[in-house]
Amino acid sequence: MLNAEARAGRKLVAVILDLTMPGSLAGPEVLSEFRKLDPSVPVFVASGYADDPIMASPTSHGFTDSIRKPFRRQELAEFLERHLSQRG
Repeated sequence: MLNAEARAGRKLVAVILDLTMPGSLAGPEVLSEFRKLDPSVPVFVASGYADDPIMASPTSHGFTDSIRKPFRRQELAEFLERHLSQRG
């Protein structure tokens, strides 16, 4: 995905991965691929499993932060604004 965006002349500003993705790689596995391609892009994990260790301590697992599902559009907007405004 990052390679396709780079070829198109676009830079990802953030990525949100689900903690579990049935039938495909889960968020932690996809995260490691993103980090190889662009270690600076903020990568967030989203899940309804609030008691999962990754959700409780996302930075310890390589994520920028976590957001609990379900979330409302306004909550997501505030979450992204908080993190992306810090990047300048």
